[in-house]
Amino acid sequence: MGQAGAIAGIDGWIGRQDDVDRVVSALTRQESGLIVVVPSVDGVEGLGVTAVVAAALRRPEVDERFPGGVGWLNAGGTHVEDRAAEFTEVLDRLHGEDVELYSHLELSDLVGAANDDEAVGELLREQIFRPGPRLMVVDGLRHAGQVVPLAFAVPGCTWLVTARAAGEELPFAATVRVGPMPPDESLALLRRDLPALDAGTAARLAELTGGWPLALTMAHGLIVSQVVTGEPATEAAARLAAGLPGPVDLAVPASRARLIGALVDHALGWLRTVDPAAATRFLQLGLFDHDEGIPIGVAALLWSSGGGVTGGQIGALIARLEGLSLVRRRTDQPVLGLADAVAERVRELLGADGLQRARRALTEADPGDTPKAGPTCPARGSGCCATPSGCTRRRATRTRCGSWSAT
Repeated sequence: MGQAGAIAGIDGWIGRQDDVDRVVSALTRQESGLIVVVPSVDGVEGLGVTAVVAAALRRPEVDERFPGGVGWLNAGGTHVEDRAAEFTEVLDRLHGEDVELYSHLELSDLVGAANDDEAVGELLREQIFRPGPRLMVVDGLRHAGQVVPLAFAVPGCTWLVTARAAGEELPFAATVRVGPMPPDESLALLRRDLPALDAGTAARLAELTGGWPLALTMAHGLIVSQVVTGEPATEAAARLAAGLPGPVDLAVPASRARLIGALVDHALGWLRTVDPAAATRFLQLGLFDHDEGIPIGVAALLWSSGGGVTGGQIGALIARLEGLSLVRRRTDQPVLGLADAVAERVRELLGADGLQRARRALTEADPGDTPKAGPTCPARGSGCCATPSGCTRRRATRTRCGSWSAT
């Protein structure tokens, strides 16, 4: 099977075969040209939807179903111009440079559907989202209906989208909902690489986190980080469990926010004991819009403001934050991102004064004095603000740098 775009990785994969099987079934039944994979509760991030889809695409029956190849477009974490460029590149590789956009549509059909809801539905079902030999995956939409403008342009594709919510505007879509991890898989995730972690303590953490992969990975990352510095796993896990709120209700946004906020607070508390500068620098990321990724070069520019920071220290900081699951790095670009719930808590902790200090540090930083962050920092001229010298910094309320903005 050909591939265009960087399909998400599945390192550290834990089970979830029932969810994967349902996605594979939706892809191979050919009942609809649009498969929508969403969380079981609308709006919940971090339920592992992307990982489930990535695992499904590695199944041989999916490979056989799409002999024309699979394209993968990451819809989040970059600016609109970069997403457009990525989409064009994926199309060129999947269809060939001679693909003619909109070639599968008749003007009369479009005009006829302009004021007719029933005709629009038929057009979408019969022509736009008709099963094809190629699969186009769009990962990370806010709601599934956002795929429609993209699908209008491209002929001959089955579409799969992951989104926070399914919406009601696409009733013909095959919808797969992904829920929390069951207790046994939650326990396996928490105890991965931690054989000394007491099963009862891990089960208590699994209960408190409600099988929510985002919370589970944050808890696991914090425990592992403490174990590396000599803390017994069970003691670290028990202390964490004692400091978390009661079991999370994933259907209640405030309950989700309390849990992620508590996990961020615990991680920062530990960071302050082992590396106070790392805690301060992590909080500075509250400067950036949570909807857009942070190019590693821009983070390096911010963190090196005032001098005295080496590229090795910046690379080590990124690795430490990744290990704690406080930040995540895109597989296809040198860009960092924060989960929305993490970003919200970070901005709360940063506060207005901290936000102003971080903004001033960024605007006053000298790109010429900023070190490369070792292997984590992209090469010059990569086109996504890979190095600070490629940035345009404006001493204003908004700073734009290619695919990045800070407010």
